[in-house]
Amino acid sequence: MLKLMLLALIAANVHNCLSQSITAAQLKAIMPNSKHPEYLSHINAALAEGAI
Repeated sequence: MLKLMLLALIAANVHNCLSQSITAAQLKAIMPNSKHPEYLSHINAALAEGAI
C-alpha cells in the first residue's frame, strides 16, 4: 500500500524540478493516517538520490 501511495506521489510531482522535495503537508494529504514525519526525510532522500 505504501509503495502505491509513493508512486502516486511521484507521478503527481513528476513535472516539478528534479531537486524538488515534498513537504509534510503534501505527504499528509496523500497519507493522512500515516506517521508522516517519520517517512518525510526518507522519501525526500530517495527523491534526491533517484533525481526524481
